[in-house]
Amino acid sequence: MTPNAPKGRTAAEQDRDLDEALEDTFPASDPPAATNPSSFTGAEVAREKDGTEETRRESDRLDEELKQTFPASDTPTIVRKHEKPE
Repeated sequence: MTPNAPKGRTAAEQDRDLDEALEDTFPASDPPAATNPSSFTGAEVAREKDGTEETRRESDRLDEELKQTFPASDTPTIVRKHEKPE
């Protein structure tokens, strides 16, 4: 069972829901709703201020991953959490 799945659901029920969501997905770059990609985005940690060396390196790595992403439906291997600007 996946970590984001509602309790009490069997793997077969989850698979069926995912199959239905995949059939209804358009365009291919839209994730199926059954995957619930935004429910957990990683550990909640404070980020360094923009402009630091680490932030620039992370941004460069993300840019490189995005250039290498193919097809468009594949997500980059690194992602950045969206945060409210200060």
